[in-house]
Amino acid sequence: MNVIVKVAHLTTIHLLAASILKLVSSDKTFNKLAWKGFPLCSNSINNTLLSQKFNVTAEEFNSRRFVKTCGIHCQLMSPSCIAFQVNVLKSVNGGSYNLYCYGFDDLPSDICMNLNDNCSFFLADKPIYMTVSSWEYGNPLPQSTLVEVVGAGKYYTSITYPIGVSTYKLNMLARSLYDYHSFNTYNDPNMALYMKNYLMNTTNGTVIVGQTGDEPASAIQGVADYLKSVNLDVSTLQFRGKWVFVWQQGAYGKTKSHIFNGYGLFTKQFLICNLGLTCLHFFVRFQG
Repeated sequence: MNVIVKVAHLTTIHLLAASILKLVSSDKTFNKLAWKGFPLCSNSINNTLLSQKFNVTAEEFNSRRFVKTCGIHCQLMSPSCIAFQVNVLKSVNGGSYNLYCYGFDDLPSDICMNLNDNCSFFLADKPIYMTVSSWEYGNPLPQSTLVEVVGAGKYYTSITYPIGVSTYKLNMLARSLYDYHSFNTYNDPNMALYMKNYLMNTTNGTVIVGQTGDEPASAIQGVADYLKSVNLDVSTLQFRGKWVFVWQQGAYGKTKSHIFNGYGLFTKQFLICNLGLTCLHFFVRFQG
């Protein structure tokens, strides 16, 4: 259940186990990240964190107050604080807790499911959860081509049997995909060049979601140097390998690109957040 807590003038108001924390004084809503019922958090802690607070004792920790206190600490420390994470170091009996506060530039490099339920990550944005699959010969179609924006829409390729690389553009505000393209690099070697030109001419700030179907590797090595220059390295992609990615024109450091050369359907989950400052001010993280 989502609980919104209003904190005016930083007065003490108790907080139930919350997935949304509202700080009226800062006009920010912190959303607790979760995937399939499990909390999401990170093990990658950046040394440039805005703030760190270690070893909060169990006596200090109160599930009805502590998350609210963390949000206040995050905002008081810096208006640029957009996320915080609470880690449980030990059991509640005699245990302690760590708090990490993040600005945009020091968000963790990876976020994943926490099966032990011993940490929570709160973000000042409602993220897009997306599942993207890459398929091979013999995988059932069209369901294997699914790209799902969880809670917002499911997308299947409009081609009966897509081969090569398929792409969509992502509208982060509408939480939807549009402008589907298919580049059949297997049957037409020129398609790799068409894909390169498509990416090169994409408007700055546009987010591209990519997936592949049996078989993407043929002819794609002809544009491998360009792809590597925009952080889409396909040097390890083998014949009938799989490839999924989320990429933004002009912000290549945010790319998440995954290659799998084994058998079977290959699926990855992505967490995409638009923090609303500019079209380039978003981040992509991988869950799994």
